[in-house]
Amino acid sequence: MIPVRLNFKGTFQKQYDTTSAAIITPSVIEVSGPPSELAKVDFITTELLVGNDLKADLKAKVGLVKNKLLSYSSDQVQVRIPVEKFTEGSIDLELHAINVSSGYSLKTFPETVKVRYVVPLSYYNKVNPSLFDGIVDGEHLEDSHPDKLNVKLMTKPDFVRTVSIEPQKVDYILRKQ
Repeated sequence: MIPVRLNFKGTFQKQYDTTSAAIITPSVIEVSGPPSELAKVDFITTELLVGNDLKADLKAKVGLVKNKLLSYSSDQVQVRIPVEKFTEGSIDLELHAINVSSGYSLKTFPETVKVRYVVPLSYYNKVNPSLFDGIVDGEHLEDSHPDKLNVKLMTKPDFVRTVSIEPQKVDYILRKQ
């Protein structure tokens, strides 16, 4: 069984985009032919599917690119490209310090950062701060003393795109306990 790879070229209306990878049915096909030719095949490509100004799911039957020496169990596949409107959102996220040496405590200023993101409209109400993890790294601070610490986003939900953090660097106080 050989996987099918979609050849797609498309544009979307403003604020619209795909919500996931294209769904191809069947996603794999049986290919037969000379062993020397089969050894060269990692995937079968569809013919070009074009979609312009998309604002809804695109569904189509698409042919497979032919190879004279090979035969396929199917000569076309059903393709669905999920499309949805996206919107922007933001949350205030509390920062957590990691790698702070024993005997020290770390406090950041500000204690929270603003996380801006783009999300499909259908997921907008599912976003909350517990799905994100923002950290500052306190490793070697007692030796290096940088002016500010970089904020890193360690986790975010898969359905969230284009994340930005404000501010990207924060002031801090390192206290010996």
